[in-house]
Amino acid sequence: MPQLLADTLVASDEEAPAAPSGPGKLLTEGFFHEDEVWPNATQEKWYGLFKGRNGYYLQQTTIKTTRSHDPLVDDNESIKSGWEVSSPNQDSSLVLITGLPAINNRAVEAVALSKTEILPGEKVSFTFKGTSYLLHATGKKERESPSSDWFIVSDYKLYLTANKNGQKITQLLVDEKYFDDDMINILFVGDLDGDTVPDFLIDTSNHYNAIIPTLFLSTSAPKGQLLQAVASHTSVGC
Repeated sequence: MPQLLADTLVASDEEAPAAPSGPGKLLTEGFFHEDEVWPNATQEKWYGLFKGRNGYYLQQTTIKTTRSHDPLVDDNESIKSGWEVSSPNQDSSLVLITGLPAINNRAVEAVALSKTEILPGEKVSFTFKGTSYLLHATGKKERESPSSDWFIVSDYKLYLTANKNGQKITQLLVDEKYFDDDMINILFVGDLDGDTVPDFLIDTSNHYNAIIPTLFLSTSAPKGQLLQAVASHTSVGC
């Protein structure tokens, strides 16, 4: 049985993770404001991460972008400044990905975490392909009130620890000073790029009115790191 890494609490490298850069882009199916979808998005080569009856898989897909009424900014229903994004695949869609050569058609082995929101002082461990991984968070955590189940979190840092090429590495994935009625949420863990190392899709938003799915791939990780943020997409609600 692999040895778990539960004794690791802090990282040696405290630099904040770099924002995604490069050709990778993300979208999800649903409604968006005008500036959240680019006009030529349908011309990109897209892959969807879908969940079917036999599990998760990546599959090349087309997307459809349709102009839609945006009640937040459009003065009347005849104005359609927003976008509806959809794909023809009828299975559940988690995310749409373009511009990343490591993403191709394949079945995807996923990891079921014991929890997807990891508060300061909490740890989640899992094993994938014989390697142990540890997610753990630091920061400040205070109850909103003595009887509340809701915590006010600040100075938050989320780390991932694992052995890579015989070296124990702890990497900072997310760094947030404060939250506004929101919390970092791990949307998906699984081998998206086919290298037997788990990749992560994390909502890195710190605000209740925003969603920022961010994709971390292992094949893009530089030396001494486990993952690299390669693409993200920001959208807001009302």
